[in-house]
Amino acid sequence: MEATKARLQMQVSAFVLDVGRPPTDIEELVRDSGINGWAGPYARARDLVDPWGRRFFYRTTVDGKGFQVLSLGRDGRLGGDGPDADIELFEPNS
Repeated sequence: MEATKARLQMQVSAFVLDVGRPPTDIEELVRDSGINGWAGPYARARDLVDPWGRRFFYRTTVDGKGFQVLSLGRDGRLGGDGPDADIELFEPNS
C-alpha cells in the first residue's frame, strides 16, 4: 500500500498544481469533466483500485482544501477489524 499511497500522492499533487484544488471526485484524476486547467489524465483507472479490486473511497473536506482516501478493507464497508479494517491513505486536512 505504500507504493500505492506514493503514486496517488503524486497524481493528486499534479492535479492540484494544474487546477488549484484537490479533485472533488477521484474520477477527476482519470477523466476531464471540463475543469479549467485540467491537463491529465493524472492516473489510470487501475490506479484508483484497492488490493481487493474496489475503487478507493474518496471524499473532500467541507472547505474543499483537503481530502481523504481510504481502502474500505476486505469487506468493502466503512469500519471493521483485522482484514476488514479500513486503510487510510490520506487524512483530511484543512
